[in-house]
Amino acid sequence: MDDADPRPDRLLLLRLRRSDRPAAQGDRPVALTVYAALIGLGYPLGSLFSVFCAERFERRTLLVAATLAVAGSGVAFGLTASPLLAIAFGLASSTAGIMQSNFTHIYQTELFHTARRSIAIGLPYAASRLVATVLPFCALTVLSAVGAGPLYAGSAALLVAMAAAVRILGPRTNNRRGAVVRQ
Repeated sequence: MDDADPRPDRLLLLRLRRSDRPAAQGDRPVALTVYAALIGLGYPLGSLFSVFCAERFERRTLLVAATLAVAGSGVAFGLTASPLLAIAFGLASSTAGIMQSNFTHIYQTELFHTARRSIAIGLPYAASRLVATVLPFCALTVLSAVGAGPLYAGSAALLVAMAAAVRILGPRTNNRRGAVVRQ
């Protein structure tokens, strides 16, 4: 599309090429908002997929798989130069991220006795929110020091380590009584 396009809806169309026009003219902010909206579809999709998976598969395995999917799609998202691939990997990352969160909450409730559950789940959750607040500032420092590749590789390595810890240390919970799981 060029500037002579008479259609009034031209700014609403998804423009997958880089715009040479300044942001003040609206193209890049509109395109970026469309990208964000498409990637945001992963949130309801992830929750929907979680519903269909949670009782069919071992929850520990689902948690590990979702964590590895976040790592892989996150690296791909961060390193791609294609807007279309960025949307696809961003959608995959947000979908897997919500699934990871859902499976974590389900798995945690099966691991802890009711009397200790609120502390055992609440404290790590509160710490994760604190880390989520501080992490962008740390990530910007790392990004400016070493670049995007090492930043995304480091993030993926942490997620892989988490997945390995859950796989190695976490008990199976499906089709087992709570008292057996917690021993």
